Amino acid sequence: MRQQRSSSETYIDEALTVSLLNFAEQSGEGEIDRLRLQKLVFLVTHDWFTKRWKGFNYSFFRYRRGPFTKDLYQTEIDLAQAGLIDCDRNWTIRLTDSGEELAAALNELWFSDDNSLFGESLRATVRDYSCFSTKDLLAKVYEMEVVPLGWRESASLAEVPIGVDLTRILEENEAVNSLDVSSEWLDTIASYVVFPLHDQEATQ
Repeated sequence: MRQQRSSSETYIDEALTVSLLNFAEQSGEGEIDRLRLQKLVFLVTHDWFTKRWKGFNYSFFRYRRGPFTKDLYQTEIDLAQAGLIDCDRNWTIRLTDSGEELAAALNELWFSDDNSLFGESLRATVRDYSCFSTKDLLAKVYEMEVVPLGWRESASLAEVPIGVDLTRILEENEAVNSLDVSSEWLDTIASYVVFPLHDQEATQ
């Protein structure tokens, strides 16, 4: 099972995370803490993974407070260093003006004819869970029926032992539907995520 994401998969994950945060703000959530972001991203990732849609490339496993991926922590760090999100000491997260600018541009990509199923699914998931507090959202996640990797039977997520894998990176030849992200779009995403960081380092 492949653990390392490609650079293009990483850029797509970061772009989708920016859009998820934007949809959350539009749903009236405002700032989002790290725990809540993990669970919202998991809900979308797991839904797409079970459908064999290649969108998010995060590999989640069962951890002490539900599904978790270290790669999302790296995404948060990358987005913060690029000036796309602001995080306080408790890692409460909100988009900056630059983050909102990127999210607005990405709507053209996610809601194009080829990708509209992904865009609508991402927005609907955030909207459907926006009314739940983080505590209630976590309870909903624990109640979910999942089939962990390597298992034949489903179980509630609360019954899954810590450390068991829940999703993995889908390869292109496994997917029945994949996000269509051109090299031009990848360059656009990279210009927001990578180049601002290089600019900051150059001025130090």
